[in-house]
Amino acid sequence: MSHTLLIVDSDREYAHQLAQFLREHGLHCQVCHTAEAARAHYLADATIDILLSAHRPPQLDGIQLLSELRQHSGMARPQTAILYSAQAERNTLVEAMRAGFCDYFDSPIDEDALLAAIARLADELDQRQRLLSLCQRLQDMSQSLQLLHGDLQELLPPPRATAGGIQPLRSSADNDLSQLSPRQLAVARLVARGLTNYQIACELGITENTVKLYVSQILRLTRMHNRTQLAMAQTPGA
Repeated sequence: MSHTLLIVDSDREYAHQLAQFLREHGLHCQVCHTAEAARAHYLADATIDILLSAHRPPQLDGIQLLSELRQHSGMARPQTAILYSAQAERNTLVEAMRAGFCDYFDSPIDEDALLAAIARLADELDQRQRLLSLCQRLQDMSQSLQLLHGDLQELLPPPRATAGGIQPLRSSADNDLSQLSPRQLAVARLVARGLTNYQIACELGITENTVKLYVSQILRLTRMHNRTQLAMAQTPGA
């Protein structure tokens, strides 16, 4: 995956020197010299995911800058950061690590070590992005399977009649509706009134797919085969 570095340093000459070196090694960089410009660049370009910031108080507080960027973008946006400074004290380094910086360099930076650090952080970002993508795919697949299960339940034929007549419902323990959540119970009652999924969705202000999901969950929890059984279970004297 491609990555974009945002280099922030009030020392213009050094910032452009760093950018030139990194570009020569195939990295995409943007350069700015104030916290205000850094915020504008970061919010305008969603591909920026690595911050390389100087810490030169009072002109530029790199630690405060990272905190502000994360407040604006939220933690959902994959990102990582490196801090460098000519005169960082121990408490400054501790504060930087707490703020979320993953690495620190004394200035002037050892360029080869910087390249290695950026490569490592880029690889971690790639792995994190792949994991997020996989989790989303699994979540989508789970919801699709649940909806498919609900559709299959609606298509299943009613239970066959026994020799003594129509097969009775399961025991009340199996068909107990008390285990349903308030929202599931509301859907079940509308099913008993004979409403379609579309009508239930309009009644409750939810999507039709969400109704299908609820119906599937209700049938599974109550161990019923179809909507007819669910309706009969709520009919007095049935």
